[in-house]
Amino acid sequence: PAIDPNAWPAEETEEEQAMWQTFSHRPESPYLLTIGRAGFMKGSKEAVQVAAAASLPLVHVGGGETDEMQRQADKAGAELIVMPRIDEMEIVALMRNAHALIATARTEGFGLTPMEAIMVGTPALAVSDCGFTHTITDGWNGRRLPWPDTKEGLEQWVEAIDQAGDETNRKAWSKAGRERILERFTANHQAEGLARGLAAMGVDVET
Repeated sequence: PAIDPNAWPAEETEEEQAMWQTFSHRPESPYLLTIGRAGFMKGSKEAVQVAAAASLPLVHVGGGETDEMQRQADKAGAELIVMPRIDEMEIVALMRNAHALIATARTEGFGLTPMEAIMVGTPALAVSDCGFTHTITDGWNGRRLPWPDTKEGLEQWVEAIDQAGDETNRKAWSKAGRERILERFTANHQAEGLARGLAAMGVDVET
């Protein structure tokens, strides 16, 4: 897994800004964002529960079991906005303008979306589970939180969402996270790591 810094620029480009102004699906109020194919493994129900507790709309990108997600939203009293198929720049703009990214996937092997959020200055709020534990350090470059399946867990998510609205936190988390990504998770860094691993096994490879 790797992040292309050119695809997730720290500052909004003029092209992105112009697109966002005319984007017909642009939410009109602060929103939380979740990305991935909706279903049990992506923790879609939990994301809806978090949005309901925080009283913020949840924007979903990625399709999947969206009818079930809508039923859960109706039951929880949450506003759900399901995006149609959109292009890469529209996803970047949605990410940049979100109040926070919600990552509640189960057994995620790595999880690129929190890192993509960090790159564009959006707080990444993730469950403290599997791959997210390798990329998010709680309170340093985002928040790592318990599963929101208890009253106490939900309260921590709501608190983290409040913290995500603080401009000081947004800037500090993004700065720390971006530095880590550029040090560890660019394509060049990952390729070098692979080459070193192969060299250690005796393969004739240039590093």
